[in-house]
Amino acid sequence: MWKNLQEEFPNFTFINTGFGGSQASDLLQHLDALVLRFHPSAVFIYEGDNDVNAGKTPQVILHDLKQILDRIRMKSPQIPVYFIGAKPSPSRWGLKTEYERFNQELQQFATNQPNAHYIDVWNPMLDQDGQPRPELFLTDLLHMKPAGYEIWKKQIQKPLNSLQKSN
Repeated sequence: MWKNLQEEFPNFTFINTGFGGSQASDLLQHLDALVLRFHPSAVFIYEGDNDVNAGKTPQVILHDLKQILDRIRMKSPQIPVYFIGAKPSPSRWGLKTEYERFNQELQQFATNQPNAHYIDVWNPMLDQDGQPRPELFLTDLLHMKPAGYEIWKKQIQKPLNSLQKSN
């Protein structure tokens, strides 16, 4: 739903193949069509949000993400892969503990993989009391408004600056 992604990062070419309701197992199943066929120079992955909501454990989700990373590495061993942590949606706040555990394990996983990185969007989207900021979300309190994507932009800009320097 990030409609102006390319406009936000004019110095990069983005191919946004994300789709609503996606889980890591969906990306794994459709990795060739959604990612590998484009021969990307970097990959940004946002999976886990719907998985946690569906009751999957971090171990199950990370198993799929490890397979995804392995398949990317078979095609392009050196490209950086960025895992974006789950966001703190007010509509799913009842699963806060599960999301925090998933994000912690995802960060640890990414940190222990060569040329893989973790991008935190959870903490920047919380207010001073540690609660999700409802003004960042549409009326469903799940999908983001432009203000939510503005936070993501800041978090994604950091690794993009590093990519730009290395090219």
